[in-house]
Amino acid sequence: RYEERNIFFKFFSLFIILMSRVSSVISSFIFLKKELNRTTKLQSVYFLILFMILSIYLLFLIPSMLAMFISILGEANISKDIIDVIEDFKEYIYSIVVSFSAFMFFSPNTKNVFSIMAIEYLSANQYLTIAEQQQLIIGKLTRLVEYVSERDEENIDIEIHAYSFGSILALDTLFPYQSEAPLRVQTRVKKLVTIGCPFDFIEIYWKDYFFNRKRTKISLKTWVNITSQLDV
Repeated sequence: RYEERNIFFKFFSLFIILMSRVSSVISSFIFLKKELNRTTKLQSVYFLILFMILSIYLLFLIPSMLAMFISILGEANISKDIIDVIEDFKEYIYSIVVSFSAFMFFSPNTKNVFSIMAIEYLSANQYLTIAEQQQLIIGKLTRLVEYVSERDEENIDIEIHAYSFGSILALDTLFPYQSEAPLRVQTRVKKLVTIGCPFDFIEIYWKDYFFNRKRTKISLKTWVNITSQLDV
């Protein structure tokens, strides 16, 4: 959905979403989620500040580029009010354009890296906020469990190994919101292994996401989570 959008649209959307999450982060950092360690909270704040600064910086490029076009094309058909505003901030405008150009020259891949990260965050927000494609993705994992169960002649145990956001998909399958997991997911999945599960991150940014989960009748015996304190 976001891959074909230009970088300004991506970061404008990112900026709006991050602004809507500020209160959740502040409440988690100061008042709530005392079970979360200080490092996790600081990493979440670091992520928020980093992307907000980047989003604002790129948004400032829009009037900066407009000013550059005006200086090239001339001021004949431009409103005097717009010209006056641009004149007041001319030094800052040119500084932004020059610094951005230099940054892109010395680190050309940075734009792609931040663009990919923005797409991932925006997509995760759609999934966590409005459950976009949630049932479709969970359905695929459920059908895989069904497929393995039907082909297996013996009642062997099934393990699910999940990485990063895939861990959230696995948890949503095993512990659905206000409902029970499918029968074979309940009875056949005995072990869950997650690597880099962003559970704490989601607890901070979407603090009510894991509320009202059904845990009855699930046969899961073991959940192994592999994590690193340096992972944001």
